[in-house]
Amino acid sequence: MHDAIEPVTVSMRVPKGPEAAFRDFIYELRRWWPLAQTYFHDDFAAAVIEPMSGGRWYEVGKDGRQIIWGEVREFDPPNRVVLSYAVDRDHRPEPSGRASEVEILFEPLHGINSREQPATRITITHRQLERHGEGAAAMRELLASPQGWPLILSSFARLYSA
Repeated sequence: MHDAIEPVTVSMRVPKGPEAAFRDFIYELRRWWPLAQTYFHDDFAAAVIEPMSGGRWYEVGKDGRQIIWGEVREFDPPNRVVLSYAVDRDHRPEPSGRASEVEILFEPLHGINSREQPATRITITHRQLERHGEGAAAMRELLASPQGWPLILSSFARLYSA
């Protein structure tokens, strides 16, 4: 058994209510997920989170091939999604028994008065990284780096910057 590794946690405020933020995060994944965080890169066509517990989390190449990233462990719109993460530090598929866990929370932010735009704090916590075995500490460093979860969450927030 490997020693516990500190989770990676990143948060960002987006100018949409939780229902819209949740919908865009889950159902528009293909529009905002960064190509650098895919297997197919330029041949990437879509990323999918099937909207149900037990669903798959995967990407699709332009040729129709699918590569599984993990599965949906909990699906609680518009509050929370928990996913397994079956990808190793070299960005290759891993057996589900070595998967870590990604929790995505959508917290409403209430303004002082009703004229303020709705907003949501999205918090991603990637935990149980030690399950990946050798190299898990390096994997944590990568996921916490500007090219990891911060890049992914920033890519999502760009949906609202137009």
